[in-house]
Amino acid sequence: MVRLSDLHEVEAAHMRTRASEMQPVAAAAWISPTILNQATVAIVSNAGLHRRTDEPFKLGAVDYRLIPGDVDFSEVVVSHVSTNFDRSAFQQDPNIWFPLDRLREMQDDGEIGGVSQWHYSFMGAQPNHQALADAGEEVGRLLAADGVDVAFMVPVCPISTGAVGALANYIERAGVATVSISLIREQSEAVRPPRALWVPFALGRPLGSSASAEFQKNVMRAAFRILETAVDPTIEDYPI
Repeated sequence: MVRLSDLHEVEAAHMRTRASEMQPVAAAAWISPTILNQATVAIVSNAGLHRRTDEPFKLGAVDYRLIPGDVDFSEVVVSHVSTNFDRSAFQQDPNIWFPLDRLREMQDDGEIGGVSQWHYSFMGAQPNHQALADAGEEVGRLLAADGVDVAFMVPVCPISTGAVGALANYIERAGVATVSISLIREQSEAVRPPRALWVPFALGRPLGSSASAEFQKNVMRAAFRILETAVDPTIEDYPI
C-alpha cells in the first residue's frame, strides 16, 4: 500500500514531490551498537502520543513528550493532527505504534538486554527537519544519560518517515544507535537515516498486524538485525 506505485496517481505524485524536497541530514560518526542481547532499548515515536495529563501536540510542533516505561496504555492518548493514516490499529493494539509490551517480552526472552525507563514521542507531520534538530539532539543526550544503547524509531503518517529519519541522525550525535521503520522508502532514501527497515504495510500500521504479537516482534527482529549487520547507512526491505 505504501509503495508510491500503489497509490492513486495524484497522491503518488504529491508524495513523490514531498520526498524530493527532503534533504539528507548530516550523519553523525558511525556507531557500532552494543550486542543486542546486552542493549537497553528505547522507543522514539512520532505518532503524537502522550499521557492524558500532558499538553497535547499542536500543528507544527517540534517538541516532545516523555512516556515512562511502566505506563498503562489506558493513560496514553493521541493528538496527532494528520488524518491521513489508519488509526484503527492503535485502538486494537497500541503496541503497533508503540511496542512497549513487545520490548518487555523480548527482554524476558533474552533477545534484548533491557527496556529503557523513559521513551519519547514527537508529532510526526513535520516536513521541516532542521526544526527538529535541537529537540532531537536533546533527546539523544537524555537517552545516553539513561544508559540507552538503541533507539527504535517508529513513524505512522505520510510525512513521518522522513521526520524519524532526521531524528535518528540527530539522536546518533549523542552516541545512541538508532534503527528506523520506513513506511515510504523514497523519504528514507532522501533523508538517509543510519539504519532503516522499509515495510510494506499501510500507513498507521508500522509493525503490520494488530492481531499478532509475534508478527510485530518479527518486524522488530528484522529491524534489529540491521544493527548487527550494517557498516554504513543502510535501508533494507522487509520480505513480502
